[in-house]
Amino acid sequence: MKVTKSTLMFAVAAVVFQMPAFAAVTVEECVTIDAKPETVWKALHEYQKEDKAFHKKIVSSTPNSVTLKEEFAKMPIIGTTFLNYIEVSKPEEHRIEYRLTETGVVNKFDGAWIVEESKDGNGSTLKVVTTIDSWVPAPFKNKVLRSSTKKGMEKRLAYVKDYAEHHSVSN
Repeated sequence: MKVTKSTLMFAVAAVVFQMPAFAAVTVEECVTIDAKPETVWKALHEYQKEDKAFHKKIVSSTPNSVTLKEEFAKMPIIGTTFLNYIEVSKPEEHRIEYRLTETGVVNKFDGAWIVEESKDGNGSTLKVVTTIDSWVPAPFKNKVLRSSTKKGMEKRLAYVKDYAEHHSVSN
């Protein structure tokens, strides 16, 4: 049997494109909010307490940190899993950093919420950056993780935006 160069290249490409990606995925999303940074900051802390919409519960808390257990249901590739993570508030930076406290199917989950005043001074920008990875080997894993993470981030940003613009006492 004679193996041609094009057959060999095709075989290598088939293997490479079916191999799981081993690098973590970083996703960044942001939203403009018609509210002052202080109001967005308060709305962000209200989001931390929201358990029904995001299937999470507060395990413990201190004045500047919250440890959470959150269910991520029906994630592609991974299935339903629980993440245990801590969010640490840095009020002087208008930033909340989070990181995984227990590994499982997801072996990397960290990032930050960042509140910034808009350039024109009439509102705020809320940005969330997440790095996530799973040890589960699967084809196109990173593409699926990126898409799933982006969808979750958009839902969370929409919640904080709505709360800051419509439910807070002062803008």
